[in-house]
Amino acid sequence: MTELATFEVVDPAGPEARWCLERYFEELGSRFEAGFDPARSIVVDHSELVPPRGVFLVMRTGTRAVGCGAVKKTSPEVGYVKRMWV
Repeated sequence: MTELATFEVVDPAGPEARWCLERYFEELGSRFEAGFDPARSIVVDHSELVPPRGVFLVMRTGTRAVGCGAVKKTSPEVGYVKRMWV
């Protein structure tokens, strides 16, 4: 039987979120010829990714984290996806 993915809201500064983001940045680094420097990307403060300003999600299969993503709210009805990795 195929295991379904589950999603959980987590602290964007927590260890699981940091682990996922490290994998995300590693993948970006492998895709670009000149690599990827997260310090040169648009900075997102962790406080922007927790309710009510946003949310950080980890995707799991079983207990294993296999993806992440964040939604940052820009107005009451508008937000955008940040740091999405699977």
